[in-house]
Amino acid sequence: MQTSQKSSKFCITTLIFIVVLFSTSTVLEARSKKVCKPGLLGGKYHYHQGTGAAEKTKRRAMRSAAASWSDFTDWEYGRSWANIRNAIRVYYNCNKLGSRSWKCSVEAVPCAWIKR
Repeated sequence: MQTSQKSSKFCITTLIFIVVLFSTSTVLEARSKKVCKPGLLGGKYHYHQGTGAAEKTKRRAMRSAAASWSDFTDWEYGRSWANIRNAIRVYYNCNKLGSRSWKCSVEAVPCAWIKR
C-alpha cells in the first residue's frame, strides 16, 4: 500500500473515532441532567462537610476529607450524590500539623447526574 493511501486511511479512521466520541458524550448529556441539592430554609445551596484524618502529605489529607464527605453524603442522599467530582463549590481547608502531617476538611454542595 502506498504512503498516501495509508495516511488517508489513518485520517478517515481518526475522524470516525472523533465523531463517535463526541456523539456519544452528546447523547449521554442529552439523557441526563446535573442536579444539585438546594439549601435549607430558602438558601441557594446545601453544603456538606467532611473532615479527614491526619496524614503524611497534603494530598492524602485532602483525599481523607473527601472520603469523609462522600461517606456522609452517601448516607444522607445515596451513592449517586456522593461523588465529590460531581459536587460544586468545593472548598478545602488544610493545615499543617507540626512538621510531619496534614489535616484537611472539605465543604461542598452535593450534585448528581439524573436521567431525564
